[in-house]
Amino acid sequence: MSPVVAVAGGTDGLGRGIVEALKAGGQYEIVVLSRKTNPELEKKLGVRVLAADYSSPDALVELLEKNKIWAILSTISSAIDTLPETNLIQAADRSKVTRRFIPNIWSGMEWSADMTEKVPMAAIKMAILAALEPTSLEWTTVYVGIFMDYYVPTLHTYAHTMPLAIDVEANMAAIPGSGDYPVYFTHTLDIGKFVGALLGRPKWERTYYLAADQMTFNELVRLMEEIKGAKFTVTYDSIESLEQGQMTALPGMHKMLEAVGGGAAGSFILPMLAKVGALLDGALPGMEKGSRLDRLFPDIKPLTLRAGLEKAYKGN
Repeated sequence: MSPVVAVAGGTDGLGRGIVEALKAGGQYEIVVLSRKTNPELEKKLGVRVLAADYSSPDALVELLEKNKIWAILSTISSAIDTLPETNLIQAADRSKVTRRFIPNIWSGMEWSADMTEKVPMAAIKMAILAALEPTSLEWTTVYVGIFMDYYVPTLHTYAHTMPLAIDVEANMAAIPGSGDYPVYFTHTLDIGKFVGALLGRPKWERTYYLAADQMTFNELVRLMEEIKGAKFTVTYDSIESLEQGQMTALPGMHKMLEAVGGGAAGSFILPMLAKVGALLDGALPGMEKGSRLDRLFPDIKPLTLRAGLEKAYKGN
C-alpha cells in the first residue's frame, strides 16, 4: 500500500498544482484536506477530498488517523489567521500515523524574526515555524523563489496571477529598487514534482531551496521584450518608498485586487507587497550555499523563463 500524503488547501492555487504533480508521479496515495467535501472536484482530481475542521485539533487527529495520513504538505492560506495551520501541526504531532510535515512557507524570501516589524507576513510565517519546533514531526521548509506562473500567465496553472514587478500582458514593469539583484523563479507545477522526489528521501534537512531559473528583473524585462517583440514601459520604485508601503500598481495588479475585493483588499495587499519588494534584494541568502532540490534531483527538468515565455508568446 502506498503511503498517504495529504495536501492541505489542495483545491486551488499552489496546492492543486502539487496534487496534480504528485498524482502524476504515482508513488503516493494523495488526499486533499479542505474545509468541506467537494464530490465534483474529487472526480476532476481523481483523489479524495476530506473535510477538515481546522478549528478542532481533536477532530483533525481523528481525521489523520482514520485516513492513515503519513505526510502533510500545507498550502493553507494563512495571510490573516495562523490557527488553522497551527492546529493542523498540533494534530499531526499527536497523530499516531503522521510522521512528516511541510508548512506553508513556499516563498521567495527567507523569513526571520527581524523582519516582523517591517512585514506583517513575517510574523505569521515565524509563528508557523515556532509551532513546528517543539514537535516530534520530521519537517522541512522549502523556499521556491517567486512563482514563475506570474510571468507566463497564459500557460496552464492554478496559481492566481499576480504581476509582481513585471506585467507581461501589459508590457509594463514597476521594479523594486535597482532591478540588478538576482531573483529566483519556479513554476508551481514543477514545485510538486520536486516535492514528490523530496518525499522519497529517507531523511530531511531542515531547509531546502528550489530555483528553476535565475535572473535579475532587468534581465527578465529584456528577455520579455526580445520574445514578445515589444518595448516595455519600465519604472523603478525606490527602496525608501517601498519601505513606506508605497508602490506602483501595474494594470494586472488592479485586476487581481478587483477579483479579491477591490479597494478594501488593495489597502492591505499593496502596502504589504511594497514592503516585501523592499526586501527582495538578498531575500534568499541560502539559495547559493543551501541544499537545492534542483541540484539534488537533476533528472527533473523544470520549466525555464525563456522556454515558458516562448511557449506562451511564440507557441514554441
